Amino acid sequence: NKEYHTARRLLEKADNLPAARNNLGVVALYLGELDEAEALFKQAKSLGNKEADHNLEELKKKREDINKRKERGLPN
Repeated sequence: NKEYHTARRLLEKADNLPAARNNLGVVALYLGELDEAEALFKQAKSLGNKEADHNLEELKKKREDINKRKERGLPN
């Protein structure tokens, strides 16, 4: 999605601002880049972003859903 790639490009310019790291994680999560999303959420958390904890929980749920779908032979 073009808008998400634009958002990513703009957020990357914000360097290590906690909210920017968190929002980059949201973009990565939406794009299906789960490992990248996790790393960004952890960075945001270490920088003091409180929303990152919630997003790490959402990421965990997403991975669990993907694993359940794989076990049932369904597409992601």
